[in-house]
Amino acid sequence: MWRSKIQNFIRLLIALLLLFWLPASGSAAETVRVGIYQNKPKVYLDEAGRPAGIWVDLLGDIARQEGWDLDYVPGTWQQCLDRLRAGKLDIMVDVAYSRDRAEMYDFNRETVLSNWARIYSRAGLDIENVEQLQGKRVAVMQGGISFERFKQFNIACEYVLCSGYKEVFQALDRGAAEAGIISRLYGLAEEDKYEVRRTPIVLAPVELRFAFPKGHNQDLAAAIDQQLSVLKQDRNSFYNQTLEHWFDMRVEREVPRALLFGLAAAVGLGCLFALFSLVLKQQVRSKTRELKERNTTLEEEIARKTAAETALLNERNRLQEALVQVKTLKGLIPICANCKKIRDDQGYWNQIEFFIKKHSEATFSHGICPDCEALLYSEFEEAPQVDK
Repeated sequence: MWRSKIQNFIRLLIALLLLFWLPASGSAAETVRVGIYQNKPKVYLDEAGRPAGIWVDLLGDIARQEGWDLDYVPGTWQQCLDRLRAGKLDIMVDVAYSRDRAEMYDFNRETVLSNWARIYSRAGLDIENVEQLQGKRVAVMQGGISFERFKQFNIACEYVLCSGYKEVFQALDRGAAEAGIISRLYGLAEEDKYEVRRTPIVLAPVELRFAFPKGHNQDLAAAIDQQLSVLKQDRNSFYNQTLEHWFDMRVEREVPRALLFGLAAAVGLGCLFALFSLVLKQQVRSKTRELKERNTTLEEEIARKTAAETALLNERNRLQEALVQVKTLKGLIPICANCKKIRDDQGYWNQIEFFIKKHSEATFSHGICPDCEALLYSEFEEAPQVDK
């Protein structure tokens, strides 16, 4: 009897637990309203009206991890921002962070993408710098941060306001504007569909993040930051695979039109540079060899001249030394007619040999000539021999 009551009580308890547990476990996931607009390849609705793009793939993966049910609400860029500010959206994707916007919306901390804008012109119109936009019609996406940044240049132009980048391209294509400001990634994806020219002018580098109504949904922002922080650290994560997938598609589109041309031009320039370098090297070698030969000849000539100059200098020194040693007698020399003494400048009469020795380098050795010998020593002449 007691066993039967206990069994019935257990069955009732299990039934009550199942009654409360099943509805809780089978309840719908949290619904998150997400704004979506046309900005291919980042975020857009495809031809079947399905959300697609980089942000859709990334947010979809995070939503699966967090158990969210995403409800995409389409609209123009400005409509999405207005709905977000009014609290009609929980999340807005692809929003460039700025201090002004941070006063109107909350942002997550982790940057999802970095991007910038580019100026496009109508086909056949050559625009190379922002000053050339003076007095022209410039198509811009209303509410876009690139539009706000461009106004800081203070260019006197007429703005053609558009609801999206597609309308900007259309305005250029039909001649309603001479130039337009386009997101870089959108331009790469869609520029081939229109008669436009990509200019070298870039502006407005930005960090793209998730945006939320001011003061609301901090839990969503924290969950997204936590997921992104982990995903960005893993090179094989869904985040990096998604970026690689979408950017590889953009690269493939660019190869036939721009990259191949650039590579061909680079190869051609490389060949010309190599040929020029080879010719230049040969000329340098020839000139170097010629200069070496001239230098050798010049060194030999210098050596010969140096030797000749040295010889001349030595000869001059020798002659100067000889000249120093030479003493000359010149002018009228007073000499005695009888004794042949010579009077010097002081009035003294000197023997002729003393005077000459004093005024020259000559020296004397005394002897006697035959005439003087006969005159002076005649008595000593040997008497003639007499034959006996």
